[in-house]
Amino acid sequence: LSGNNSGHTGAKELASGYLVAKTLDSLGDTGSNTWKMTGVDAVLSAHEGTAEDLLARVHGDSVGTLALSGNSTSALDLSGHKGLFIGAEEGKVVHYGQSGASLDAVDGKWQFGGGGGELYVDFKLSGANNLVLGVSQTASGTVVLNNGANDFSGDITFSGKGLILKS
Repeated sequence: LSGNNSGHTGAKELASGYLVAKTLDSLGDTGSNTWKMTGVDAVLSAHEGTAEDLLARVHGDSVGTLALSGNSTSALDLSGHKGLFIGAEEGKVVHYGQSGASLDAVDGKWQFGGGGGELYVDFKLSGANNLVLGVSQTASGTVVLNNGANDFSGDITFSGKGLILKS
């Protein structure tokens, strides 16, 4: 998706498939109508702006993958987006977090995978929380737990066929 679509104020829905916006303005005016991702196979990414900027354009009831296109050292607040997974855009290697910081779980779990790229989770994962990898059977990509201090004690669930976990 490209061009300046900021004048579009209508509803925006991504039921399935992969939507990559060239710029955040390509996503349209999301002040009143954010993108609602309604299918677990929906993947949304943007080549401009921060991960926080992209998340702000997604409806809180969405399900699917928010695929990062660049490194992000800040933890995304997913407490209002409990159906989203963090992944990496296809063909990209993305680092999420920083080794000296911990990532809070949302409702006792972290959700990673999807998007087709390689996501390095640099945050420390700790506590009695679960790790869920892949939002659907079609989720793909690689998730690398890149922090040697990880000490979480919860379950690990794989849901994607093409998903790889490395540590």
